[in-house]
Amino acid sequence: MKSAYALARRAGLLERHWFRRVYWHAYAAYKRTLEDPFAALLRQQPSIARGGSIADVGAHIGYTAMVFARALDPGFRVFAFEPDPANATLLRENLALEIAGGRVVPVEAAVGSASGKAELMRSAAHPGDHRIGRAGRPLLEDRTPVTVSMLSLDEYFEARAPESLVLVKVDVQGFEIEVCLGMARTLDRGPVPWVAIEHSPAEAGSLGFDARAVPAFLREHGYTPRLLHRDGGTAPWPSPAAEALLARRGYVDLLCERNR
Repeated sequence: MKSAYALARRAGLLERHWFRRVYWHAYAAYKRTLEDPFAALLRQQPSIARGGSIADVGAHIGYTAMVFARALDPGFRVFAFEPDPANATLLRENLALEIAGGRVVPVEAAVGSASGKAELMRSAAHPGDHRIGRAGRPLLEDRTPVTVSMLSLDEYFEARAPESLVLVKVDVQGFEIEVCLGMARTLDRGPVPWVAIEHSPAEAGSLGFDARAVPAFLREHGYTPRLLHRDGGTAPWPSPAAEALLARRGYVDLLCERNR
């Protein structure tokens, strides 16, 4: 998928509307077949998406947001946060053509611990691998920086209160702890029953973060992390099997339930 995207980008095909539609359908098929744990999870546990709205942090071009939107109760929404201008354009285009799109609110911004500006390090090889840069960290190879808006979930949802969230999903290429620090009040105020988060110690470490910070934060706020498999099932975390999966893939998805 990475090499195909890089070739299409160099050839200028992403500037053509017809190709963007082809790309969307190919990407959605790829996600459904090889990566997405959420469609299966919501088939097995539909109550996770019931009774509130969902925050999708790192929405990319909208695949996961639309999976969530189809599972929501009437009257609730998915707030899809995506900082990259090109991805955000595709996100809006895809939402306009999908039945579930009317239930998704696209927000073109990065998410972190506070509002302001951020440097997004755009990958030339894969549009899902853009990363927020940090001052004092070296620029990653084959990356182009672009300045984007940044907000915190606490500030965003406090300005829209009351907005009841049942799930926050976070996938931001190593920047997850900053997102967590900016949503502490949101998690506690609801409280939010579920957090789904990508855990990648290597990516977090490349940005200068402690790889243990995200699980520690979630436990401090009353959540129990479990390993989320691609078939929608869960397993204990940490465990030797989970560590082996992390070593092989470089990341794992964690589904974290708030302790009752």
